[in-house]
Amino acid sequence: MPTELDWVTEAIGVPDLRDQRLTARLVRLVRALFAHPDASVSQACGSWAATQAAYRFWHHPAVDVRSLSRSVGDATAQRCRGEPQVVLLQDTTEIRPTAPARCSDLGPLANAESRGLWLHTTLAATPAGLPLGLLQQEIWTRSPELRGQATQRFVTPTEGKESARWLRGLQAAQHRLGPAVAHVTVADREADIFELYALAEQGGGDFVLRATQNRAIGEPAHRLAAAATTAPVLGQQSVSVLRHDGRPGRSAQVTIRATTVTLQPPAYQSYAAARRRWWAEHPEVPPMLERPLVPLTLQVVEVREEPPPANTPPLHWRLLTSLPVATFADAAHVVALYRVRWLVERFHYVLKSGCRVERLQLATAARLERAVLTYSLVAWGILRLAVLARATPQAPCTDVVPPAAWHALHVFTQRTPVLPAAPPDLATFLAAVGRLGGHLGRSRDGPPGPKTLWQGWTRLMDLTELWVIEHPDELPAPVRPPSV
Repeated sequence: MPTELDWVTEAIGVPDLRDQRLTARLVRLVRALFAHPDASVSQACGSWAATQAAYRFWHHPAVDVRSLSRSVGDATAQRCRGEPQVVLLQDTTEIRPTAPARCSDLGPLANAESRGLWLHTTLAATPAGLPLGLLQQEIWTRSPELRGQATQRFVTPTEGKESARWLRGLQAAQHRLGPAVAHVTVADREADIFELYALAEQGGGDFVLRATQNRAIGEPAHRLAAAATTAPVLGQQSVSVLRHDGRPGRSAQVTIRATTVTLQPPAYQSYAAARRRWWAEHPEVPPMLERPLVPLTLQVVEVREEPPPANTPPLHWRLLTSLPVATFADAAHVVALYRVRWLVERFHYVLKSGCRVERLQLATAARLERAVLTYSLVAWGILRLAVLARATPQAPCTDVVPPAAWHALHVFTQRTPVLPAAPPDLATFLAAVGRLGGHLGRSRDGPPGPKTLWQGWTRLMDLTELWVIEHPDELPAPVRPPSV
């Protein structure tokens, strides 16, 4: 691939793969897949030898997914240093192969009849929504023996349940970022875990988490829902709602309320003996909390659409946060931080729909895990390109791509061999890439999204390769993208 941007080496960091040749192979593989993210492995690699090398890499026992994830996380933490605040976006998704019968050792998914992997991602971003990288990824197969154990959820401590992934994601981020980097954890309703609130408080970090449980509180209202719905109104604002479940995006007028509540810890007293037995049977599991659970004083921000459009579910977010909420501006800031959460959902969307990891036909779950983490770097690179078009539209495109790429794009789209004296800015360049991928570019369409960008990017890489063949003097040196 001619456009060897060194963001790949920077994003991978220094993984402990026992052999430097494996690291070099990983760099070449990510670059090839990034050039053709939606192509098959053989199409992206371009030759039988390179394709064999890709599959050997995913088969190699020295490629440890934990080591690779740790290296990528350390590299991301390095990029986060110097940021005034880092948003930690956590989310879980299923990896459901289209041919599960060909892959051994897969586990059940949410639908117990389906087989696949689970992937939990902690994505670092700025409050403005610029992705900084992957701080932590955890991938696993669920044991069929766990089916039906939901009734034991109070008997087993969080450390022994799958929900501990939320705490591990925060712990890893806190460890890698260190105390000097201010951070705020943002997640959806599945992360409504009291132990996660306590861990964030003990580690000195903030959080904005969407509540799903009607928890007991110490105020006269006794329950969180009653306190939230009767909280003082701070103001109203318009919130853009993304497309979801076949419904188009729209703008919602919401009322924002906020108040202070004191959450009571879960009442585990009835299960104390059973929980002590669990700890005695699992001495190898370290506790994740430094001290017992105590009541936590937090703010609840109630965001509700009043009234909703006809035949449309109303927008309703109940957000628990450790951030101060004294004014409408404070509450609006909390809402804005929660809305950044869409970024990690888009990351998973690019990984599965753009990179098509679920179409990979690998023989074992272990190989699929290595492939998913490899493609995660590709998905982050694509998502970053899409957001850069919004974040730094006036920057020259040569901050991201070598001259050969924009030369090839200009000649193809403008149908002229005459090049302009200066490269286009990033917004203009990525808009043209989006048009290659099918983006119409109308005034109401906005900038191209990840889908049209990855489709256009694939075409651009083919055009760039042809351009370099015709103009070998433009074979680019690696270019460092702007720091994000």
